[in-house]
Amino acid sequence: MRAKIRDTEIYFDIDGAGLVPDGPRMRERPIAFLVHGGPGGDHSSFKPTLSPLAERMQLVYFDHRGQGRSARGDITKYALDENVEDMEALRLHLGTGPIVSIGTSYGGMVAMAHAARYPGAVSHLILVVTAAHGGFIERAREIVESRGTPEQRRACGSLCAGTCGDVT
Repeated sequence: MRAKIRDTEIYFDIDGAGLVPDGPRMRERPIAFLVHGGPGGDHSSFKPTLSPLAERMQLVYFDHRGQGRSARGDITKYALDENVEDMEALRLHLGTGPIVSIGTSYGGMVAMAHAARYPGAVSHLILVVTAAHGGFIERAREIVESRGTPEQRRACGSLCAGTCGDVT
């Protein structure tokens, strides 16, 4: 599905029921936004592992602007602030109350910034393999260079160069 929000079009997919029988009544399940990493990623890597969560909550997968199945556009707007505003606009577009926000890697940065900017929009914040900002990268390089073994230095250099598969 697609949502025309702000100045872009965001691709999203929903897994799981929003309403479930609870005795004679229907009960609303929590809604979780799954915020993928990147840049250049999309939500599809979540599906094989996180789909079982749909037994307990409704899952909203989405691709950040310019990534995955979302619309391409002005690359100067492929930024954290834009992703945060897109996430909030999508939440409002879908008409949800507070969400469970699950962010991994860069998606964790988006989820943290969204929760900080819109605290009433988030009921729970789950962060996986992330950091508050990208400034840790240079410090990590310094630590590996000063304390790492030759193998660790090579692996770090390969990781930073995006050639992890080349490490032997």
